[in-house]
Amino acid sequence: MELIRSAVESIATQCSKLNPVVVGKKYKNIERMLQFAPNKIMTTQQFISKLVTIIKVENNAFIIPIYPKYNPDAPTSFKSPS
Repeated sequence: MELIRSAVESIATQCSKLNPVVVGKKYKNIERMLQFAPNKIMTTQQFISKLVTIIKVENNAFIIPIYPKYNPDAPTSFKSPS
């Protein structure tokens, strides 16, 4: 189990060094959000690392954007589905 955790952490660390790119003019605001601050409690590198870890362990992950103009009191963190 420790070997698997180490391998997943290594992959997540390497993926967190990537720069997110969103294709399409309509979604440029999402690309800007991902590049600077995906949420209030994580940097982009932490967000990508957490996302890759969940994908590798659970084989599935969802990113649900919560826009402050619709729900300003909504939590901005995401959790593992387990």
